[in-house]
Amino acid sequence: MVYLVVLFFIIIISITVPVVLALTNKSSPKPSPGPGPIPGPVPAPNQPKLCKAGLMNNNIPGSSFCGPCTCKKSPHAQLSCEELNKEVLIDSRQVKCNTVDPSGQNNNYKNDCDTYTQYWSFYDINNPATGQSKWRASAIAVPKCQICPDDGWPVIMYFQFMDEYGYAAGWDNGKFGGIQPYGSTKKYSDCPGGCETVWATIQATLMGLTSLGYAVLMISEWEWDTMFYAECNSPDPENLCWNGGKNPDLPYYDILFSKLYNNELTADKVKFDYNRFGMIGYSVGSQMVSRCINEFPKLETSNSIPFPKIKAGVLIGGGSLACYNDTKNLAPCCIKSTDPVNCGYRCVKEGKPCSDYCCPVGKSEPNYDNGSLKWSEHPAMLLLQTKYDVFADTRAWSKYFDTINENSNGTVDMYAIIAGKNLHGLCPCQVNPLLNFIKHYV
Repeated sequence: MVYLVVLFFIIIISITVPVVLALTNKSSPKPSPGPGPIPGPVPAPNQPKLCKAGLMNNNIPGSSFCGPCTCKKSPHAQLSCEELNKEVLIDSRQVKCNTVDPSGQNNNYKNDCDTYTQYWSFYDINNPATGQSKWRASAIAVPKCQICPDDGWPVIMYFQFMDEYGYAAGWDNGKFGGIQPYGSTKKYSDCPGGCETVWATIQATLMGLTSLGYAVLMISEWEWDTMFYAECNSPDPENLCWNGGKNPDLPYYDILFSKLYNNELTADKVKFDYNRFGMIGYSVGSQMVSRCINEFPKLETSNSIPFPKIKAGVLIGGGSLACYNDTKNLAPCCIKSTDPVNCGYRCVKEGKPCSDYCCPVGKSEPNYDNGSLKWSEHPAMLLLQTKYDVFADTRAWSKYFDTINENSNGTVDMYAIIAGKNLHGLCPCQVNPLLNFIKHYV
């Protein structure tokens, strides 16, 4: 009798438990996993000692030029401000290289450094609008601190102020392009007004990217402070016109991306991941990033390779491709009463806009604004500027941020890290956010 009772309860349990579990699963489905950060790189065996140098913390020169940073993000952006500000920059102050110069137009030349290898290449580029030809230098720094992923190194392209021979342009004389370790050129205190702070901070950031496992591709300009982003049609390089693609930047990109795709960018045939690609632009380079976001989805190289899909974009001290060339819909660039020293020559009177240093309201990338491209395909964006930026529309970042956030209904992940004071460039408090942003999205 006892046996029958026990058997009866076993049968009841075996029937009811699966039913209850099925009903529970039906009424409370598991949420599908959302997009998350790309798996991190694997440290290389016999890792160079300086790869384990510890964190840089607040030791980047020049914090006094910037003041503290504030953070803003779009409502559904994946990262929190706390996650963006997590300290991740490796201390690179002791990094040294066997050589730091680009060595003329030698395509087999490289700088062997403690934590990265930097390869140089030079290309004779023709301006299709004028027929003029110039050399264009490029450098790509490849990490030593990590094992190369099976698909190759992810790539971050940086629009560098670098001349056709690989020398830094627009900075204090005597600097080379590419990544330059601390102390490899003149002391950072030699240049007044904070420009050495920007130089040092950018170099620390580029070295930080290689330490995190990213190859950094640095490209040169046709002329100093000249990138062809603007919405106009003129062959004159001084007008910075995209000119329907008839400009000397597009054929340069054609060669670079063909070689990047085919792993022919270095003499050692280093492998790169064409599908993990991000961009950083500073000053006029910011507007060039915006131009690339607008054009790349519709472009391919002369040998039919699609231009890389940009996963993430970083704008430093700049805004959309409409900045400084669209004279409609202008909002005030700066308020004279709050920044009398730096705005005196830009604003006729308090609150009045000025076309020379202004970005229009309501414009980002035309192909997205007009619906030709889907907002769901727009790269995640990080905007970095100072409150009283001396060489840019002080609202360049907010006009771009607000326009995309509104036009996309908040579907594009947008972040802004804004420092105090008036430096035009990258501040120390913006470095870790930049690295964390790239690490998450590329």
